[in-house]
Amino acid sequence: MQTIIKHYVLNEERKIKVKENKINWLEVCTHCNHIENINQPVYNRGDHSLCEICGKEEFILLDADEVLKGLENINDW
Repeated sequence: MQTIIKHYVLNEERKIKVKENKINWLEVCTHCNHIENINQPVYNRGDHSLCEICGKEEFILLDADEVLKGLENINDW
């Protein structure tokens, strides 16, 4: 989980975008930890998305609100 959070917290602009757009889910590639900001999980979209970075189709879903709450207490990356 720390790898995913570290990868995500490095991009403050994306964190703000998640809040402003009320993104519900973060779709995370379990192969390379790339994070997609989406409102619907991949299995509900009717397609089979591949990771933009590594091309794999191995995803987990994280609740965006929970991730952002966890990031509020992380200052030293």
